[in-house]
Amino acid sequence: AAYSVDGIRKWVQEGQDPFLLYVCSINPHAPWTWGNPDEFDPDKLIMPENCVDSPEMRKIFCKYLAEVRALDNEVGSVYQMLEETGKLDIWYPGVHSALFARYPKKIKAGTTSNAIVQYEDLLPTFLDIAGGDPRPELDGISFKNCLYGESDKSR
Repeated sequence: AAYSVDGIRKWVQEGQDPFLLYVCSINPHAPWTWGNPDEFDPDKLIMPENCVDSPEMRKIFCKYLAEVRALDNEVGSVYQMLEETGKLDIWYPGVHSALFARYPKKIKAGTTSNAIVQYEDLLPTFLDIAGGDPRPELDGISFKNCLYGESDKSR
């Protein structure tokens, strides 16, 4: 659905540094009604192996790709707002089932990892980065070593 970064902009400008900004999106989730599927040509798609390759599925996959593009635009809007407000250097976001992290002092730019992490791993990781002790009542585990390039496995 439509969104705005105005509330986030106000919060980061009026708040204290450092801060934790955790932004969630509803994209891309079925029924895939957001974005512009006409942006994608169904006849030129390379379909994933787990999809039936039919004209109907190609149209459905275009709707999915439209929401992926919408999510990308949302992430870009937050990134741009943080850059404009001078807050980008302390940005560390997580997004949907993939994870995007930026912490120039600790995370090497352009690196990727296939490490598997879960949402419940976020809080233990934030605690670890901040120097806190692990909490036995939390189900997750820290993946700080993956972020810092010290390991390529977390779970």
